[in-house]
Amino acid sequence: RQNFRRFLTNSGDPTTLSHPEVRAFCESRSGLVWVGTDGGGINVFDRSQLRVLHFRHDPSNPASLSSDRVFSIVEDHDGAIWVGTYGGGLNRLNPDTVAQPTPSAAFTHYRQNPRRYGSLPDDRIRTLFVDSQNRLWVGTDGSGLVRLDRQTGRFLRPKISRIISADEISAGFSARPAPASAGAAPVPALPAPPLFAGALLTAPFNAPVSTPAPAPGPDDSRPDFSVPDPFTIDPSAALSATGSSDPSAPDSSAPALPQTSRPPLGPPSAPLLSGRVFYITEDRTGHLWIGCYGHGLVRYNPETGEALHLVHDPLNPRSLSSNSVINVFVDRDGFVWAGTNGGGLNRLDPATLTFT
Repeated sequence: RQNFRRFLTNSGDPTTLSHPEVRAFCESRSGLVWVGTDGGGINVFDRSQLRVLHFRHDPSNPASLSSDRVFSIVEDHDGAIWVGTYGGGLNRLNPDTVAQPTPSAAFTHYRQNPRRYGSLPDDRIRTLFVDSQNRLWVGTDGSGLVRLDRQTGRFLRPKISRIISADEISAGFSARPAPASAGAAPVPALPAPPLFAGALLTAPFNAPVSTPAPAPGPDDSRPDFSVPDPFTIDPSAALSATGSSDPSAPDSSAPALPQTSRPPLGPPSAPLLSGRVFYITEDRTGHLWIGCYGHGLVRYNPETGEALHLVHDPLNPRSLSSNSVINVFVDRDGFVWAGTNGGGLNRLDPATLTFT
């Protein structure tokens, strides 16, 4: 039978969950469970003592959590906790504080600053990821992907040496078969096609971010369906009139209507440079798999700068079912799973680069 223990909110009890909408989890090496909420900051659960510690934004304390809208929490290899907030940028707690957190713990802040070269390009952080090399990657809601240079404190754009699209794959790519004794095949090496027109970066490879002033508009975590999806051939028909099946649900939308012709792909570098990065994970070969809301799925090699861009093709039943990717998972056999908003679940075979 079911045996859940519930942690609910109670405004009169400071030991309860601070907000009912939970967005992020992280278990630190000390065994504490860090819970990020969308409006109530961070709840730290000490399971050994059954107590809860809260971290909230305090306008009178410049060292407090920068925002109560916490979308991502990760621990790096050094034991520091990194917190991605929506509207408040990036926060860091040092390892000593993480081991024994107290309500007076001081956060280090990384914020968008148009006057500072190499600052965080966007305070709206969707996801954080620490890779096998202890590099911290930051996925933003509209300014693409950046990496923090720990030595300089600057945020760097990913270097992009070449971009491979689904069109190039279908035009002549032939995946290597999996070795019979190796189980699932490793992600295949791709040929060296010419650079896409318009695929080059507007800044030098791995250059610090030059942050433009933020565009006016509401600071909302939900997709803005008034902006056409660049991969949708008919924006007026691709979404419902409201663009949301439930206005109270996060990132909801009505399923896209069927398309009957091949949509234009647009600039292939857009997902990593100016897209909405919702999720990042890593496979056993060191490639990053990046889910981009509205731009499909990207496989990125941080060492070579090669990016493989996979998008929905209405004429190909083995393509990604939807470009609205919100979750990505790599299983023990190397298959890549992509969860979408409106298009269900996809599994990518890394040997053939086809979806099922």
